[in-house]
Amino acid sequence: LIWFEIHDTREDAFRRERQIKKWKRQWKVNLIEKTNPAWKDLGLRLSVDELYAPKFMAPSTKMRYLESLNQTY
Repeated sequence: LIWFEIHDTREDAFRRERQIKKWKRQWKVNLIEKTNPAWKDLGLRLSVDELYAPKFMAPSTKMRYLESLNQTY
């Protein structure tokens, strides 16, 4: 895993994936190198708990998550 994005919905993620698949190779390389210039394996540092941490959530998902923490069940 050398690059990833977080999306609010599965449909948004699929739409973005289809968009990127149409890009030229160099555009994809530029996208990776913008956030991971050394091409380090990001998967080695991620766990399931970390992926669901607010810092990796899309803004609207993060807001819903934080609001849910304030609710009593």
